[in-house]
Amino acid sequence: MANALTIKEKTMDFNTARENMVSGQLRPNKITDNALITRFSELPREGFVDPSVRTTAYACAPAAMGAKREMFEPMVCARLLQELNLISTDNVLVAASGTGYTAAIIAPLVKSVAALEEDQNLLDIARKALADAKVDNVDLVV
Repeated sequence: MANALTIKEKTMDFNTARENMVSGQLRPNKITDNALITRFSELPREGFVDPSVRTTAYACAPAAMGAKREMFEPMVCARLLQELNLISTDNVLVAASGTGYTAAIIAPLVKSVAALEEDQNLLDIARKALADAKVDNVDLVV
């Protein structure tokens, strides 16, 4: 099974999956904030999910992060963030931040983000994923 997943991941076009997520899930569901659309279009969600579900990271469904936890499906996350009306001077706290995906989405849109998470393994994933995504204004807090 691990070999099949590896082959599937190698043939998976995550960029196309991300574009399809934006055009098929976000835009039809009243996500109109251009800055949020841009972030969802650019940020590699597959880096923030459990490796076993990477190929379904852009599905219209919650995605496993590990530790028996899931992140919101993309449309739900986008709708919640759009309602916040974030501005560049905001300092944001993300409670139960998991692997840091939501924090990474909003990080370039605000002054700073404090991502609070109790699970050290999820924080370790977040640290790597945020570094890989070159997000530098998120403070991870245990």
